[in-house]
Formats: sequence, C-alpha cells, structure tokens
Amino acid sequence: MVWIEANPLLDKKPQYLALNWLVGQSHRLFEDRRSRNLYRRLLSQAVSFASNFLSRRMLTGSRVVSQSNRIGNRITLAHPSHYLLQTSRTLEAFRYSLGNFEFDFLLRIASTTYADIPRFLATLNSLEPETTYSGTIYKKHRINIIGGSSILMSRDVVAALVENEKHWSFDIFEDIAIGKVIAEREIAVAKSLQRIDVRDTNLSQIREDALSSNPPFIYRCKVDHPWTIDSQPVVTLMRKLDRVLT
Repeated sequence: MVWIEANPLLDKKPQYLALNWLVGQSHRLFEDRRSRNLYRRLLSQAVSFASNFLSRRMLTGSRVVSQSNRIGNRITLAHPSHYLLQTSRTLEAFRYSLGNFEFDFLLRIASTTYADIPRFLATLNSLEPETTYSGTIYKKHRINIIGGSSILMSRDVVAALVENEKHWSFDIFEDIAIGKVIAEREIAVAKSLQRIDVRDTNLSQIREDALSSNPPFIYRCKVDHPWTIDSQPVVTLMRKLDRVLT
C-alpha cells in the first residue's frame, strides 16, 4: 500500500498557475463545445486544445517520474497539486506504479475512501488478473465510467491506459478521462463493485453487512459535499468505522 501525491511546492510556479487557470476555463466552457453559436463553439474547442497540448507537454512523461521522491511508502511526484491538474497527475501515478511495483491489481482510492485490506485481498482471489475495471458505475458522456472514490484495475488495464496516453483528455476530471479512454479504446468493460457510503449508513448496519457472506471492502467516508476542505471530520469517521470493522 502506497501514498502517491503531488508536490505543493510547485504550485506557485507561474507556468503551473497559468495552466491551472487555463484548464479551469476549459472546464467552464465545456458545454459550449457543441453550441450552435459558432464563436462559443470555436472558443471552447480552442481552449480545450491549448489545455491538453500544454498539460501533455508540461506535466506528463518520464521526467515527472524520474524527478519524483520516495520516502518509505510515500511518493511525491514532480507535479503540482492544483485540483484541476489532477488528471495528468493520475496518469503519472500509473506510470510510476508500473515502473516501480510488481502487482496484479491496482486499487486506486481517494483520500476519503477506507479500504478493508483483508477483505480486499480475499476478494482478489476470485478475480482473474486481466481486463478488470470495477467500482461504482456512473453514466458520463454517454459511457459507463467508474467513479473516482475507488477504482479497481488489473495491471493490463493500467498498462493500456499509459500506452494510450495520447488519447487522454486533461481538461476533464480524472475518473471521466480514465473511463473515456477505456471505453473508446475497448480496453475493458466497467463492472460494479459494492461500496458503502458511511455518512448515510447506520454503523450497526455496517457491522451487520461486514458479517454477511459477501461483505464489502470499500467504504466512502466523505463528510462534506461536494468538496472536502477539512480532513479532520473524515479522519474521525474513518476511526469510528475502523473500530466497527475490527
């Protein structure tokens, strides 16, 4: 189990501040890409093209991995931590993982997700280590994607994502970008994986579910919506959940 993060010391560099602003404009103009207004449509497409071109040039490739720093199980990528630049960061985390770890499956979780590791490992025994792309399914852009709180992938899927990096869109959120590449390149089919949202579930029910014949191993501990600003409520909820499960 490793923690892969961006480097906040890079956030104030002018080129990354500018790129974060540009990607933000692309997000804002997204709905205009199919507008009947020619000016709005061309502007949106031009900003999207610039966002992707610069993100690919500035934030992806072997340099990001080679200049990363590892202390124990904590890896800091040579990549800024701006929220809107998360998609290229995820691609580089996959690249780092493939080059530095032996694994059959990769469970990519958000900081608000609790994973029951013993149950996770038990679940893996029933899975074939290929073409796995599983989690909570959402419909976005007319395709099925796995939501970003927890994405389970086999190594071949992770490798295919990196091999198809030229097809990534860096001005959409990372889970949508991943799902888009997987669907369009026909890498795998999204499959549902049980998840419990702890905030909306009674802890006694969670204890009962944990004793069932098919217990979940993914628990979403998101407290604030839509953004998590303060980590302490999440940590407190995770500690309560851990006591229930152990």
